Parts: sequence; structure tokens; C-alpha cells
Amino acid sequence: MGKIEKILFMGSKNLGLSVLKTIFCLTPEKLLGVLTFDDSNDGLRSKYDEFRAFCLENNIDFFVAKNKKQSKAIITSLQPDLCFCSGWYWIVDDDLLESVPFGFVGIHNSLLPKYRGSAPLYYAIMDGQSTVGASIFQLTSDVDKGDIWWQTSINVPEKFYIGEILYELKQKIVDDLKEYWLKFVNGELIPEKQDESLASYGTVRFPVDGKINWNKNAKEIDRFIRVLSRPYSGAYTSSNEHPDSIIIIWESEVVENEGKVYGTPGQIYKIDTDNSVIVVCGENSLLRIISVSLADNQYFQNKQSISTEPRNLIKKHCVRFF
Repeated sequence: MGKIEKILFMGSKNLGLSVLKTIFCLTPEKLLGVLTFDDSNDGLRSKYDEFRAFCLENNIDFFVAKNKKQSKAIITSLQPDLCFCSGWYWIVDDDLLESVPFGFVGIHNSLLPKYRGSAPLYYAIMDGQSTVGASIFQLTSDVDKGDIWWQTSINVPEKFYIGEILYELKQKIVDDLKEYWLKFVNGELIPEKQDESLASYGTVRFPVDGKINWNKNAKEIDRFIRVLSRPYSGAYTSSNEHPDSIIIIWESEVVENEGKVYGTPGQIYKIDTDNSVIVVCGENSLLRIISVSLADNQYFQNKQSISTEPRNLIKKHCVRFF
């Protein structure tokens, strides 16, 4: 692999912005421009304004594609040596992959070949993995099958929230990017092929998949709530009195020392002195609900909800979740 001179950054979101800033800091002379899309409707996860401001401040050519076809035209006109992607969601056509001399390199939030496809962090954490990571790899026509340039990993603590995992992983990705980037662009790294015998895949997840199944034990539900918490949409439930309302649960913890409690999964066991609510789960286990929001059925479209203490919610609603 020879030296790379013209690099087009393609991406979005918080990680993408950090990666862009790192690449610009290390090799500003090689950055041909930034290609993104307007994801302002993605609420707090969007960094569109920050991307635009950074490029304006540093005199970087800034391109906004309205669709996949337009993005392809922009890439073709710029003729980069390499396209580096982080937070890019449109599939790159085979002819475009082949037209860029050093191809497309992307970041996938798993230790490939495990957890290829969608929602890799979710599947890895729910699978009980104590270590998660990211792979910097070559994009090919097959999803997440390209050669790996390098990988990075972090430990998953017993008590975590996904926002903390995302932050720690982002910091580690940036740190390792600083270590490997110059070697990469100067052609000093050799990628490794993936071991197909270790491959696994994650399917696309939808908002309805965030519904809590109270028949599972408290440890499983707690992990589910933590992995779907902010900046994501949150795990949710409903109440038997107001089944059309959506109750988003942001924070929880397993109750260990309450003794054995019998009840129907989803039933409120008690309201504690700190205004948290303890709920019966499967296998007679207990889960403390610490932070919640209330929303209507349009929540997954408008992402609007009203934060309240669990105790207040129970006063207004009912004694059983489902």
C-alpha cells in the first residue's frame, strides 16, 4: 500500500466529529473535504451544526448530500485517494468502492467478525460480553466483511449506562487513531483478514423492540434498560390503567436485599422513601425504577417526553406495568 494524499471524510454524529477533528489535527494537508447529510431531526444525537461550524472555522470544504445519488456524484467529482467513514449510513455501491484508489475505510462498533450488521453494541452487551470494541476496516460489497486495519476495545463495567460506554469507546477510538493514523496513511500497516468461522450478525432493531418484558428476571431487564438509555430512545413499558401511554425508563438497579417477594411480573411492589419504585420481575426478582419519562404514542417520531419521578407516575397511573 502506497501513501495516501487526498482523504475525504464522510460521516456524522458525535464519534464522527471527534474522528474528523483528529484526522484534521494529524494530517490537515491531506483532508480534501467533509461530506455529510443533514440529520438535524435526530435530536441530541445530531452534530450537523458542529460539523458545519468546524469546517467553516478551519476552511475545510463542506458538502451536504441530500441522498445517496448526490453523495455518489460528490465523491466522484472530488476524486479522493481514500474515503474515511464514521457515522455514514448509506450503502456504497460496488462501482464507487472500486473507483477510489485506496477504497473506503470505516468504523464498526464491534470486534469483527463478531456482531456484524446492525446495533453491534446492543447485541454484544445483551449477549453478556465483558469487553466491547470497534474495528477500523476496509469496506467491501459484503457487509462488515472487509480486512481489519486495527481494533480497539474497552471493558464493560457491571453497572453501566450506554452513554458512558459510547463515551469511553469514543475516547479509545480517538486515542488509537492518533497512534495508528500516520502509519496508515503512509502505507506502513498491513490489514488482517477476518476469521469467517467466528462471524455473527445483528439484525436491524426498531422502536417496538425497546418494550420491556417483565417476565424476564431483574438482572436481564436492568441490563436492557441500561443499554437502551440516553442518548438512545430508552426502554419503555405501559400501564394497565393507561395502555396508550408510553413510560420510558432511563435508570434502574437490581434490588438484592429485599427478601423473597411474590407477585405478578410488572406489578408494583412498593414506592420507596427516595421516590423510586420497586417492580416485581420474573423469577420473583425485584427492580428499582429510578428515572422515568412519560410520552404519548408519537414518542418515537417526535422524541418528546416529560421527565418525572417514578412515584409521581405511579400516583397518576397504576399498579402494574406490561
